[in-house]
Amino acid sequence: RSRACPQRFSDPGSLANFEAMRVIAGLGNPWPVPKQSRHNLGALVVEALASTFGLERDWCWHWGCLSWICWVRLGEQSESGEGAAAERGEEGECPSVRTATSVPADCRIALVLPSVPYNFSGFAVRRALDELGAQVDDLIVLHDDIDLSPGRHSLKAAGSAGGNRGVRSVQESLGTDRVRRLRLGVGRPPSGGRIPAAIMTHVLGQLEEDLLAQWRDAAQSGELAKLLEIP
Repeated sequence: RSRACPQRFSDPGSLANFEAMRVIAGLGNPWPVPKQSRHNLGALVVEALASTFGLERDWCWHWGCLSWICWVRLGEQSESGEGAAAERGEEGECPSVRTATSVPADCRIALVLPSVPYNFSGFAVRRALDELGAQVDDLIVLHDDIDLSPGRHSLKAAGSAGGNRGVRSVQESLGTDRVRRLRLGVGRPPSGGRIPAAIMTHVLGQLEEDLLAQWRDAAQSGELAKLLEIP
């Protein structure tokens, strides 16, 4: 079934002070990588943001970009009351009842969870922007970062991927390093912090519960929305 791309900002008069769509993508690994690994922190934080908007049951599978997407229209938060949603599968399965046919033309905030291997996130993010009728300037990518201590964060508007292959994939697919991103610190392994095998084991290891709770609290309090410039 084809999926039509929406007309972007078809009613400019309804935008009020919301000047652009926000597309917020959280990087992570699909099953069988454990969901609560450090490498999945970006995706988990986007899920927490979805819960804040009341969208936890509104994720919709998009085959065209191999991603789960949910969205907020201007002036509303959730469509869950309409009975169209079904929960995303624990192991990343794609229930056919949630296959999207389109994205609303008045979509203003879109949350995207690429369901592809972390290091190949670029394809899914680029195709998601196409489906949403969005531009690179509308995008903010959330991802884990070993160069920041656990609990620390940093907003970056452009520049090197810093060795993060998922970010590098996004930049290469979009043809620019001017990709806004929120770096979420997970720290380096206590020993062998520069050894690739040790780093891989660390980022694929179990995410600390208190670190995830910190970001869930930030989503609930509105602090995360401020960081992401969500009105």
